[in-house]
Amino acid sequence: MKIPYIVSMKNPILFLFALIATLTACNDTPKQSASAPIQPPKNHLTGYPGGSPVIQTYTQYLRSLDSLDLSTSQLAQKEFDTLFSAQSPPICDTGFMLYWNFLHILNTQDSGAIAKFIGHAGVQEKATQQKLKANNFVVAEEEGGSGSYLDPAWTLVSGHFSKFISVPMKEVFVQETMGEKRPFLNDDALIVDPSDLVHRAIWWEQFQTRYPHHIYDSTARSNYNVLVYVMVAGVDNTPVAGFDSTQSVDQYYSSVYQLLRDSFPNSRANTIIAPWWRALLAKDTITMKKIRDTIPLY
Repeated sequence: MKIPYIVSMKNPILFLFALIATLTACNDTPKQSASAPIQPPKNHLTGYPGGSPVIQTYTQYLRSLDSLDLSTSQLAQKEFDTLFSAQSPPICDTGFMLYWNFLHILNTQDSGAIAKFIGHAGVQEKATQQKLKANNFVVAEEEGGSGSYLDPAWTLVSGHFSKFISVPMKEVFVQETMGEKRPFLNDDALIVDPSDLVHRAIWWEQFQTRYPHHIYDSTARSNYNVLVYVMVAGVDNTPVAGFDSTQSVDQYYSSVYQLLRDSFPNSRANTIIAPWWRALLAKDTITMKKIRDTIPLY
């Protein structure tokens, strides 16, 4: 089973414009019921008929850039600095997300675009590495080593953008950078210990609780869903049922389930995993399928 990279972008161009549409829609006053005394905090778009002016300006600028030219990432960063240097951290969070998603729409998997960007120098040469770093890209490998492509890197953007963003987004930077340096999955096999997998899922669950209206909430939810889905569905080279003839539950997953039960019994993740574990031990495939199907991957 292939698990999407956290967080997968099947169509990053649509993702960018969906984000823009969502930000504009946030301006609409929510319908409130008399029995709902607690309301979401006002966001920076409230009061602007067309959305926050600086966000609208930056959006239009990003739309004007050539997505086939990887060096436009530097132009996008410079424009961010100009527009957001005097803005509040929540507005900067939104601006950063527009920039981050713009990096994903650049044509980093097209060999011609990459060759034009790098020139005649080899990927591993110092000049190439410096150019990649200046544009916030690293060389990433395809599953199974079948090829390589360029990927935006949290490790590269954090130093520059940290001075602009809010405390919640700074927490995201730390967590995403950790995940980038130590991915949980490689070649369809889990490569972190059970405790690490559990704590990553719990971290993203708790982020949603702490900051339910933050711009990164939907991505945090996706990260959480993927990790919990892995706990129940497994992956090709680390299956939930062992390779032996008894098809017993793999010790890796038993450790995951036990840690959730003992250390995070009241977590949302455990409300999924506890009945899943019971059904798995009972070989109740109908219940197992029902539970697995309730977990969205995005």
